[in-house]
Amino acid sequence: MSQYLRQRVEKFMKFGEISYNLTVPVTPTVSFTLISEKISKFELAPFQSQTKFVEGKEILWTGSQFTATVNSMYKMQGENGEVVGHVPVTFFRMTIEISLATSINGDGHLKSDIQQCLVYVGDMIFDFAANDAEVLRNHLPSIQTSLRDQAGMLLCPTFHAELVPLISNRLMNTPMSAALFDHYFINYGLVGPVIYNSDNMQLNHRGNVFGILRQGGTRLNDFRLPFRSTPFELSSNVTKMVTFQMSNYTLASLLFWMDQYRRFDFEINKQTVNNSNIAGYLRTECGLEDICAGTLFPALSQKFANGDVNIKSRTTTFPKVQLEEGKALIFFDSRIDAFVNQSDRNRRFLTANMHHEVHLTKPTFKDYKFRALLNIDSFKITNVVSLVEGIDETSMEFLISALNELIINDEVSKKLKEGIKLPILLDFEQTSSEIRFEKERIILGADFCFEEGCSKTNVSQSRDMDVNYYDVSETT
Repeated sequence: MSQYLRQRVEKFMKFGEISYNLTVPVTPTVSFTLISEKISKFELAPFQSQTKFVEGKEILWTGSQFTATVNSMYKMQGENGEVVGHVPVTFFRMTIEISLATSINGDGHLKSDIQQCLVYVGDMIFDFAANDAEVLRNHLPSIQTSLRDQAGMLLCPTFHAELVPLISNRLMNTPMSAALFDHYFINYGLVGPVIYNSDNMQLNHRGNVFGILRQGGTRLNDFRLPFRSTPFELSSNVTKMVTFQMSNYTLASLLFWMDQYRRFDFEINKQTVNNSNIAGYLRTECGLEDICAGTLFPALSQKFANGDVNIKSRTTTFPKVQLEEGKALIFFDSRIDAFVNQSDRNRRFLTANMHHEVHLTKPTFKDYKFRALLNIDSFKITNVVSLVEGIDETSMEFLISALNELIINDEVSKKLKEGIKLPILLDFEQTSSEIRFEKERIILGADFCFEEGCSKTNVSQSRDMDVNYYDVSETT
């Protein structure tokens, strides 16, 4: 940010202007007006730009060693009439300070805006022509003193107009909620004030995902969850420009709402399977040299001739998230119902329970979006009730394992492809990322650059090839 603002000062000093029109009293009957015309000189090399946090208070930008000459017009008005002329004004080794605070504005956005602008005078040099200096001789000391005292009024309006909108747009500018995908939204609402530390600022977000329900023509935000966030301990191992620390609350609430919309249910039949070869496996009868459900389970063919198997799975518990060192695990239970569709009827021949263990794999964090694949790592079949001889827990696990390889895992893996969108807190080009899965938390970090400071560094994928439960999201 400091480099970015230094470059911005360079640009407006080169292509823009310092604008002022200031009148100061000289005596009770005499006033002096100074009006800017054109920047004639700016010393870039000694100019320094620094952005820092003031603990417990604010963000502070300081531009120091600011030296520039502005050609100006002046008017002195008094009882004896008006004197008009031109004078180069040199602002020599000035220091400009802009203090900003981040808060929620009237539109419900998080925004960084100006609190105060101060100018500390190194010196101001008024290079009056000899004739002008002679005319102003009696009032010159008072003029110079008055203008030095009002240096902030000369410089602050320009620096405010040129820098503050850029800071507001690039730093901590985010709505308090955002759409994710399908029917899901994420709540960025703050659970406390912005915390300014000596070397960072910290925001504590609610971090829950919610759904939108329709009742007639009304849309209602539904924040109801069957669990609460738990106390969350922050990691001190933070090295990136922006770091998000999340417990499992964000991910768990997203998966809860996905489950409410039945995104973890599936149905396998010849209509839903897009591969004709796989659809053939679902038949209860086939040729002697073919493989199908009827050849794997002869009793199925005998009991339900000339039919097609239809398998339905419906979740019976919402997904639960467990964050551990190096991995994230998701657990949920389902009920399986299997039917045979025949020309004149549809008969259920099996029910069972299934417990799933899913891992987050190949996580990425790019452009404030966290993505990962869901990989079914293992499952357990229990409570099998079957009308067909030979179909039991062992054979069902074999069947589901095959379907998992052919169909189910590919479908499940894409459930989070749209990712979890996090608030844009520093709006620059991302150069690198860090993803860590630790006990009871996920840590996402990123570094940024702008323009010529950017390299072609690729944003890294997590070093954790595998991926903690309900969370308040923390950002630094």
